Amino acid sequence: MDFTTSPDDRGENTYILKVTNRTRRACTAVRFPLVTFGSLHKQAKALERTRPARPVVLKAGQSAYAAVSGGSKDATSKIAGSLFLTMDTGSTGHQVPLEIRSAMWVSPATIAVTAWQDNPEDATGLG
Repeated sequence: MDFTTSPDDRGENTYILKVTNRTRRACTAVRFPLVTFGSLHKQAKALERTRPARPVVLKAGQSAYAAVSGGSKDATSKIAGSLFLTMDTGSTGHQVPLEIRSAMWVSPATIAVTAWQDNPEDATGLG
């Protein structure tokens, strides 16, 4: 599996997470990515309303997408320079550190992540 992150051009303080199946077998992107931010040790809240009707099955070479928002900038916000992504596989997850290309404000009360989707457009259902 390859994991990448990139800024979402449509949303301030939002990043698109991408996981690509590099194996020869199909796998499933289960529920939500588990996301924490650098040294802040705060997990992003999973937005249940973004869960697709069926889990995303990835054939070899296919990708799934989710979006993570640092939330609104407020008095409790801190700047994060990295995030940690854990793929929920139904067993012990492997945590992958990912750099954020530009500083991201993270508000512990409002950080959120969408469910895995089969395209980046559906992944940005943060609103």
